[in-house]
Amino acid sequence: MMDACFGIRHRRNAGKATMPPASGFFIDVDHSNGVQPSEGHCANWSAGGRGQGLTSGADRNKLDVYGLFCGSCPHSFIRYMEDVTTPGERLNYSECMVQQMLRDIPPHVPIIVSYDISCKLAGRFCDPRLTFVLPALHVYGHVLRCQLLFGIRATESVGLIDGESVERIWPPFRRFGPQVKEMAQDNRRNFLNYVADTMNFARIMSIITVDEFLQKAGESRETVLSSLKAKPTAATSKKAEAIRSLYRVACERQYLIDHAATERGQRMNRLLTVTNQKLLKKTRSIVAKFNGLHQSDQLDYQDFISPNSEGFQQLLHINGDIAQKARAVKLRDLYFRCKEESQRVAAEATTILSDTDEDYI
Repeated sequence: MMDACFGIRHRRNAGKATMPPASGFFIDVDHSNGVQPSEGHCANWSAGGRGQGLTSGADRNKLDVYGLFCGSCPHSFIRYMEDVTTPGERLNYSECMVQQMLRDIPPHVPIIVSYDISCKLAGRFCDPRLTFVLPALHVYGHVLRCQLLFGIRATESVGLIDGESVERIWPPFRRFGPQVKEMAQDNRRNFLNYVADTMNFARIMSIITVDEFLQKAGESRETVLSSLKAKPTAATSKKAEAIRSLYRVACERQYLIDHAATERGQRMNRLLTVTNQKLLKKTRSIVAKFNGLHQSDQLDYQDFISPNSEGFQQLLHINGDIAQKARAVKLRDLYFRCKEESQRVAAEATTILSDTDEDYI
């Protein structure tokens, strides 16, 4: 992947280099031979003139470096850099970088070159290892013929690579533009080499971080699978607990209904009716809460109104232990209701006796 950035410049009179700049990632470009675009290139892109609109006449007198040309691998690791010493982005820079790739990369390794104007550069090489493609975001600026011949999405063996890795390198580089513009040339190159080394090291560390993340994700996956396997058992337990609560409420309602049938006082009847409505509301609440938590195993409100309803009978037949607990709950509620009834009778007798004594007096 190759591209140029015209925001990383150097002023001609910015300091004097005390020693030749270290090469590092940098490649020196030969401009003695002008490189012409291959025949049949895309007419939408002018050869040798890209970037000239960003350079004014005053800049040509003040600058000796107009930008930075960079080559990277698909993972945004910086491999090569070149100083753009001409006002525009000429094909000399990309051709020189591709030639350096051919020298450095083993002969048996295929090379996919992604460049904004690969359609112009492809005719300069006949090496079978090379495949030239247009990056995903720039391909639509070309004519349809170029899109079909060189589009990265129409090329085999590139996978999901978008060919724009250099575009992700420029944002951290651009902030150093004003700083390196005023450096001596040797310091400028040393600094940019240091930045490239730092970015590559950060990429390596990010790969290690991703590997650790994948290991943690694998552990989390096992935990999630275990919880999913345990979910049916937990859901069954929750269902039994909800049905026991519903059975208790149904027993209380049934007792109140039976008591209301024999109660003659209007006040007591009203009290029993209000209590019965509260218990119905509680039944609806228990059913709604359970259904909200268990979408795949729903309870029907109509199956749990009476202690003899189908919902209770099914559970009682399945689990004898639950049946014993349900009967114990019913007897306990009956005991409490009988105790309350005796207290009410005693209180009513006391009231009647006090009223009788007052009438007698």
